[in-house]
Amino acid sequence: MEASQGEDGQCEESQTETEREDNGENQASSKMLHFATFEPGSTSAVHLLEMVKITASPDHYLSQCLISDDEHLLYLLSLQPVAGDAAGHAPDRLGTWRIGAGPTARLREKGVPCCEVDLLICPPGRSVGSRVARDSIGSVHAILQIHAASGALQLRSTCKKPIVYMKGLTDGGHLTLHGGDSCLLFHQHNHLRFGDYEFVLSFSLESPKDRDDFRVQRNRLLLRNHGQWPSRHLDLFPSPSHTLSSDVRIHRILSQDTTGRYTYSGVRLHTGEPVLLRRIRCNPDTQRWVQNELRVAAMFDAAAYSGVLGMLGQAWCEHGTSPPCQIESKAPAEDVYYATQLAEYHFLSMPWSKLGMGLDVRLDYFHQTLKGLGELHDKGLIHGHIRPESLVLVPTQENPQEDTLDGNFSPLSYGLTLPPFPPMRAAISDLGWTKASLNRDNKPNGGGAWVAPEVWASSVKASYTDKADIWGLAMSWLPAYVQIPADVKVTRANFGKIQSTVKSVFKKGHITKPFCDLLLSMLAWDPDDRPSIQNLLAHEVWIDLQRKRESEQGTARMEREERLRDRGPDAKKVRVLSPPAEK
Repeated sequence: MEASQGEDGQCEESQTETEREDNGENQASSKMLHFATFEPGSTSAVHLLEMVKITASPDHYLSQCLISDDEHLLYLLSLQPVAGDAAGHAPDRLGTWRIGAGPTARLREKGVPCCEVDLLICPPGRSVGSRVARDSIGSVHAILQIHAASGALQLRSTCKKPIVYMKGLTDGGHLTLHGGDSCLLFHQHNHLRFGDYEFVLSFSLESPKDRDDFRVQRNRLLLRNHGQWPSRHLDLFPSPSHTLSSDVRIHRILSQDTTGRYTYSGVRLHTGEPVLLRRIRCNPDTQRWVQNELRVAAMFDAAAYSGVLGMLGQAWCEHGTSPPCQIESKAPAEDVYYATQLAEYHFLSMPWSKLGMGLDVRLDYFHQTLKGLGELHDKGLIHGHIRPESLVLVPTQENPQEDTLDGNFSPLSYGLTLPPFPPMRAAISDLGWTKASLNRDNKPNGGGAWVAPEVWASSVKASYTDKADIWGLAMSWLPAYVQIPADVKVTRANFGKIQSTVKSVFKKGHITKPFCDLLLSMLAWDPDDRPSIQNLLAHEVWIDLQRKRESEQGTARMEREERLRDRGPDAKKVRVLSPPAEK
């Protein structure tokens, strides 16, 4: 049963991906990478920006970022702080650009440090041109920001004056943003209209080397400021290959099977949130199964983490209708979509040894999936098809780098090394086979050692119970240590090899004796001999893990408090001034 030692035989594709990330980080240049430009898109905007260049202070931020020559008049956007810009070193300034008319002449004369912008698009002063432009452009009209979770560039309106994002709707129409509204900039060239003035934001990095370097810079920045970085399943910039479904911009296809089920990576247009998009073919033959899957997925609140990946929002069909047409009627066959959180790995693709995960980290992930199974069983559900691919690891946000909280760090923290894997939590996914029942007799299409032996022998008169999920979960944990052949069907003849595999992992020191005993009990041949989910959750393995976690958290808390005390009474204090309300 043990194909090869898992500490050496991990997924080649995942190792290659990790190695690429490592190489990219080591080779990342500290040069100024201008990843986007912001330039006039109309004659009136050209004249406006010409006046900005002429009248703005020469030592201002824009003097180094606003390029004006015989061929160009545009701003250059970079993650690097601009030399001589005192505000540029603030940790929350990098990766964020404020657009607008800047402080009024009155505020400037009073020296009030308020309403400063990075992309000044209105000439300062009391000129007629400035006054006319301010009818369309607010002091801080909008904010461009790299989204912490998806890495997408997001535009947020910050005043009551509108912004029109040309072709910003899924049907090709124009999207109007008012105060507080936000959207993803998903075109290569994004046309934005501020009243009578049109500007164009374009993504400008072309060479693979520059793109790789920019990805490393961006990831380091987001790690420092937000404690996370974007998924490897998302593209760096908008691409012609991306498509739209409802409010999701689809980046890549992740998987497909013979039943017409697909999964994709994508980003929500209005929130910038990364998602996994599921596409299911719904026809009269599959309608009942699709209805059941949507009903089960909607039972789990994605916002309240439960160890199960639930549905985000509502499902829709290929026509953009929610609920889908085919679900409630006998409409023609159609594709049905719904979104969940985007997983970074599943238990089979996770390069466990490559990422240097110790026993406690793996146990923590196992415990999270066990709690997810408890949630399913508490609701009277049998998953029915638990396998390593259905146990997923979803990125989650941790605290930013604490040593940078006082703002005393070198520009962009180029010495900050990305951890081998992002902060993640484990969950159960793939609810297409899940059913509300105490007993089942249907068999999954695919085989594998994770299918409990009683499933193959089941019938209407001799059905199986949720104890089959206990077997599937234990077998799906094993790829964290060893390779399990994917096409093996468990029989009495090879059952002993499973027990031997678990004992071999223990003898090699990869697991403890209590956890070895737990696995063996979950993999009992007779389902009645397997512990219940309640007994499993109360096992000493998890109690010991919790005690150790609490001890580590207490130590970390004391270290944080000690660092705060060491900063002393001269630590920087920042007063934030809000801009005056604009009409």
